Amino acid sequence: MDAVSGATFTSNAVLEAAGSAFAQALGQETASKPKAAPGDLFIPGSYTGTSKGFGGDVTVQFAVSEKKFKAIEITGDHETENIGSFAVEMLGERIMAAQSPNVDAVTGATGDGILMAEAVGADLVDIDQIQLHPTVEQSTSMLITEGVRGDGAILVNQEGKRFIDELLTRDVVSAGELEQPGSYAYIIFDQHLRDGLKAIEKYVSTGITVQADTIEGLAELLDIDPATLADTLSKWNKYVADQYDPDFGRTTGMEADLSQAPYYAIKIAPGIHHTMGGIHIDPNARVINTKGEAIPGLYAAGEVAGGVHGGNRIGGTAVTDIVVFGRVASESAIAWCDR
Repeated sequence: MDAVSGATFTSNAVLEAAGSAFAQALGQETASKPKAAPGDLFIPGSYTGTSKGFGGDVTVQFAVSEKKFKAIEITGDHETENIGSFAVEMLGERIMAAQSPNVDAVTGATGDGILMAEAVGADLVDIDQIQLHPTVEQSTSMLITEGVRGDGAILVNQEGKRFIDELLTRDVVSAGELEQPGSYAYIIFDQHLRDGLKAIEKYVSTGITVQADTIEGLAELLDIDPATLADTLSKWNKYVADQYDPDFGRTTGMEADLSQAPYYAIKIAPGIHHTMGGIHIDPNARVINTKGEAIPGLYAAGEVAGGVHGGNRIGGTAVTDIVVFGRVASESAIAWCDR
């Protein structure tokens, strides 16, 4: 899930829910509703609006007096942390300050930095390179952490068969999924894995998991042949016991088998996760123009910059990128100012 879709989607949901509650407070929801008294803005009371956020329902509750908003509470427990959750946390303050739901939304990265740099002659590098994440639940765009596969989950297609080493690089696993019938797969795990990975609780509470007491029962819920999926799981558990995967050569994420009921599945497919391309910088984080020259006083770092990760970013390295080049850029900018 990227910041653009997550933050913007959640913001729009918050503002839609706030608009509904606002209309109720004004008495505008239906023609038959009572209206605010002459000279008053609102009908005093508490009003609630709900809309569909990125990961679930977002609810906005207003408490109003005759003239103003007295309090606001925004609830969105399933929004992505540090992306959609910013909208839940920040929009209430904006709405209260404006005394209106007509405020600017909280958005994620929109590419403005690249456009601004390009406008003053910056060169771009690897701008066509994006990264797909192989395990994204499509109806919510919720990213299923690689920790699920890393802790022992497997991927199966609609035929109930494994088709790849699940812990190859993201681009390879994504390409493998796209070659399957329907271009999707299921990530399969058990109760033991759930107990050891807190992130799974969010997937369960959001309602994107399918659960059954037996692997055959899970297969039936997924419209997969039960005997095939049971055979796939039996083989996998033997591979874990032997620490040898003769089918696809997987060597990691094999510390525990999948034998503790209940069993779970999430239907997933690849989704855009990261952009490797961006502004051309040098080792000092100076922005380079289309003539190969540094643009005086202009520096860039993080996902706005390109050329750092090549065609395939390794998970977690974006944090290293921004920490290292953020520091380099700040030191370079200070040196330029002090010259």
